[in-house]
Amino acid sequence: MDRQGSLRVIGGKRCDRIIKGMTLRRAVAVLVVSLLLFPLTAFASSATSNSKTTTVNGYTYKYYSTVSTSGGLATGRGWVQTTNGAAAPTGYMGVYAHICIAGQGAVASYGYVYNSYATSGIGIAASTSYASGNNYYAYADINLYNGSTYNHYTTYNTPYVQTMNGSEEVLSDDVAAFGPSLMTVNGKKDTVIPATGINGRSGYITYTDLDMYYVPSSPGEAVAYTASQPDVRYIPVYDKDGVNVVDSYPVYGGYNGDIIVIL
Repeated sequence: MDRQGSLRVIGGKRCDRIIKGMTLRRAVAVLVVSLLLFPLTAFASSATSNSKTTTVNGYTYKYYSTVSTSGGLATGRGWVQTTNGAAAPTGYMGVYAHICIAGQGAVASYGYVYNSYATSGIGIAASTSYASGNNYYAYADINLYNGSTYNHYTTYNTPYVQTMNGSEEVLSDDVAAFGPSLMTVNGKKDTVIPATGINGRSGYITYTDLDMYYVPSSPGEAVAYTASQPDVRYIPVYDKDGVNVVDSYPVYGGYNGDIIVIL
């Protein structure tokens, strides 16, 4: 795991754990509050999507995504929080974050993480090394417990953040940004999204391989699912024929239940 000072950044290849001299919850709370209050100054360059709101099982939530570049990384974060600051019970909120490049689709994801104790909000991040001239953006999938199962939502895409010649700038939203579509993969219909693998080859990844169709049966199972995931797994990137595999795509996970929280 890479470090930034005494802090490890959650998501992608990094995880927040400890700030020296502070408890985990207090340290992470400080981090998250600062990001929420100052989303455009916390990094070399960053952008935030418009928020969406919904009421589920008596809790009203706001959810959105952010994208940023810093220290050679492009990072996409997904966030969900109660609008009134009330603590949602354990396992009620799940976030699946994606970092993307315009024209290439998703380049890394961090699989579903559910809140491991009652809190007012959580966030999770997926990171990739950035290259000059790329337009980066992010979005996230959100699961919210409705009392018997989970409702699924998707954030808006963030505006682009572009890196070019060592400088960064925020560009306008791409109204034609890639989205999910149906495709026949190995003889079966599946939802796919455009993606580029670890060797730079572009194609499509499936919802089945991303584990997007899995819905926990309870909040307890949701938390156990988070803890059961490996640090990273690689899923196939398919050619447009839905048969040939052209690359591998990283899905990070394996977090032990301590997540970015808003206290």
